[in-house]
Amino acid sequence: MQLSPSPNIRTNSLVVPGALTAAVYLFICLFYVKGPQAHSKTSRELFAWFFCSALLFLFWKGYQRINQADKPPIRVIVIFAGLFCLLAFLTVPFHSTDVFGYINRGWQQVHYGQNPYVHHLNDIPNWRQDPMLREHWIYNPNPYGFLFTLLARLLVRLSSGNWWVALALFKTVNVLTYAGTGWLLWSASKRVSYLRPETVLYLFLWNPLILLHHIANGHNDLLVGFLVVLAAYLSLTKKYFWIVPALAAATLLKFGPVLLIPPAL
Repeated sequence: MQLSPSPNIRTNSLVVPGALTAAVYLFICLFYVKGPQAHSKTSRELFAWFFCSALLFLFWKGYQRINQADKPPIRVIVIFAGLFCLLAFLTVPFHSTDVFGYINRGWQQVHYGQNPYVHHLNDIPNWRQDPMLREHWIYNPNPYGFLFTLLARLLVRLSSGNWWVALALFKTVNVLTYAGTGWLLWSASKRVSYLRPETVLYLFLWNPLILLHHIANGHNDLLVGFLVVLAAYLSLTKKYFWIVPALAAATLLKFGPVLLIPPAL
């Protein structure tokens, strides 16, 4: 007679890839601690090949173990996701530095009273002398929707003119969005008979692209994704009235989701 694996064995099977993944995120955090340009281009390229390969391999191994377990350990998935998220939060943006531009747009409104859709950053005299401004998209008007522009203004105002606090606030919003999206996916997947909620939760919370692009680099696409997932969740729960408002809000962050409004109608 074949005995089923004990709960401890099932838990430990995911602990190993989780611990190794956390170690990789720690290396990334330490490597970029002095900023995205602290090392030579060759060093950055080689390190990027290392951590991308390692994270993808460990993500795949964790997925295999999730599929092999009769009842994957939700607590282990969530605890490690929290650890990964913390390490990504502490990592200085190193690849997509658009969050520097978000701070620019917010400070342009708060401190200089400029409309970022009318004025580009280079219109500010001696802007390079301002410690709140970075050289990021300085010659083009604001490319984001009205809702995100208002959010940028609010977060930068709350920072009281401290660049690092502003960065932390933008990342905090993304961390909350990350947790909210995870909950929506978990709740929605329980309503679909052919999905395993544990697998869905793992594939989102442990996803290296989500953690590096949206938490470490602070990119705002995660906010848009949350609202699109919310629209899908509202469809599953038959709260149809709120689907279009959710997609309209997503469009007011970035314009791509406008394509989803006609089929939603």
